[in-house]
Amino acid sequence: TYLTPAVGAAAIAVTATGGSNVNSLSIFEGLSLINFNNGINFIKASLFTVADSYFYSAGRSASGITINNTVNGDNGDSSIYNNTFSYLTPAGNVGVVWGSAGGLRFLNNKCTSLVYCVEIALVSGLATSDILIADNSMEGFSTAGITAFRVGTTGSLFNLQVQGNEFSAGLPNTYGLLIPHDANGLWVTNAVVSGNVWRGPGSGTNYGFYIDSTAAPIVLLTAAWGPKKV
Repeated sequence: TYLTPAVGAAAIAVTATGGSNVNSLSIFEGLSLINFNNGINFIKASLFTVADSYFYSAGRSASGITINNTVNGDNGDSSIYNNTFSYLTPAGNVGVVWGSAGGLRFLNNKCTSLVYCVEIALVSGLATSDILIADNSMEGFSTAGITAFRVGTTGSLFNLQVQGNEFSAGLPNTYGLLIPHDANGLWVTNAVVSGNVWRGPGSGTNYGFYIDSTAAPIVLLTAAWGPKKV
């Protein structure tokens, strides 16, 4: 259990010494991280696992897990599963922020009272692939269960799969999956969205899935309430 690290600090920072070295094959299981700004910060990391852990932060703008590989942004192949990300208020809080380290599996997690459960914020200029988000429960979010965008003007992501998730929004004007318009053109190829359940609030303009700036999207929507835009 890690309780209340310093403001602005990560409870756990995962990196490697030396410019070209990468921390690989680290396993984090059974953790309780409470009142943090950043629970686990993967800086130069790949092939890691985070499982069966609890991330809770109240009164701070926080991210449970931040993911990057600053040595090789296409090298990740990591897994996050069976975790809970829970916050008293959603202001500024995100479950997982992914910037680089391609090949991520986010499976069977629980997110409650967040801005986003998963924020895909592709770093500028990176071409990478394979993010699988499946069988998660995302409830009470204030903007979207999942969002994906580019931080810069270039970069691409191939194969984004969002399958078998449950989305239940907490506020009006929300989305299950939000890929907003990118003024610099298409950047996501092969977005597969299937077997998800979306329940929106009774007021506002709400989309189960709002998908823009993608090439060849495949959207198979089941058991969903509310409109979609592709």
